[in-house]
Amino acid sequence: MRFLYKRPKIREVSSELDTLMEVMLSDGFIIIDLFFICIGFGLLLFSVLHSIVFSTFIFLCSFFFFSMTYLLFFKQTIKRK
Repeated sequence: MRFLYKRPKIREVSSELDTLMEVMLSDGFIIIDLFFICIGFGLLLFSVLHSIVFSTFIFLCSFFFFSMTYLLFFKQTIKRK
């Protein structure tokens, strides 16, 4: 069955990869990804902290910290490439 499968051409694959990289490196995608990671971080710490208020505070602080880290350091290096 392998002989029935035709490999896609390099130009087709590279254009799809370019589109994928544009989406993956967009600011909105990264901020949404950070949001869900921080929600998971807050939920994992909820069992240790025993407080919704403190868990929300941890979520807000971690989201702010990671967002500012991305915006200050990584955004400029990604845009240069």
